[in-house]
Amino acid sequence: MDDDSLLQDWGRSQSIADLRCDWHIPSQAGLDELQNVFSTLVLEELEYLDTHQVMERENLERRLRILNECIKGASLYMPSIEGDPYHW
Repeated sequence: MDDDSLLQDWGRSQSIADLRCDWHIPSQAGLDELQNVFSTLVLEELEYLDTHQVMERENLERRLRILNECIKGASLYMPSIEGDPYHW
């Protein structure tokens, strides 16, 4: 499919049943590597925050943003919670 045909279809209504989505399903090796990267990043940031009680605001914001993005990304691979999430 070339770029011109993609642009011509942009914004056109289509039935969901007619969509052809090709989803990537990660292998176990890919999931293991993801867990390794997640653990490394999260532990590194938490250890830094634990040992540095005073730091520049920008440094704190950057480290909290890294933790936030790691947790948001990891949540895509976590099983969903059944029932009302506010009353576990």
